Amino acid sequence: MAAANILALDLPLDKKRLWSQLRIDGSQVRRALDWYRLVDGLREEARGLIEARGAFRLFEVERLSRSEVRLAGGEELVGLRQGRLLAEAERLALGAVTLGPRLEERSNRLAIAGDYPEASVLSIIADCALGEAQERVRALASGELGAEAAPGAVLQPGMQYWGIEGNALFARLLPLEAMGVRLLDSFALHPSKSKSFACLFRRATGAPAP
Repeated sequence: MAAANILALDLPLDKKRLWSQLRIDGSQVRRALDWYRLVDGLREEARGLIEARGAFRLFEVERLSRSEVRLAGGEELVGLRQGRLLAEAERLALGAVTLGPRLEERSNRLAIAGDYPEASVLSIIADCALGEAQERVRALASGELGAEAAPGAVLQPGMQYWGIEGNALFARLLPLEAMGVRLLDSFALHPSKSKSFACLFRRATGAPAP
């Protein structure tokens, strides 16, 4: 398998996604307008602090059972509790994204100074940006596979179906250190506004067999 390239990601920081996460009460017009101004200002500040990078590698699924997921080259997905989620998956993209440390550091400084609303909004902006980065990397992986591959589930270490120790696989196969991301002894990623994930792909309906 070819080594993964590090991708610089230009993120739109979509306002609609941000508003839905913040759940601003528009019925309180004056207060809502104050929030809009605050959020717009912090969104622009965040744009200057985010250094979004991503990487992915594509693998063929070599062996699949309820207890084992083996990729071409002998790599295994460790700590995955629901192998059934990979049913019919033929290809898999291992991906990682990070926003860099500066936005997180700014949010932490605000919280320490007692500016909790601003710190909270910056944290939510970061979560939205991570979602955009993941979607961008998934789309790039899908584009490389072409129309014959249909995207399926996205799994993330540390979430419902995959133990956080799964991050060790990403540290071994993706250039996390070159992206500025470290794997901690707890298997968490640092900076915390970083994410690893596996995108599953099955054969699209009507696509010819290899």
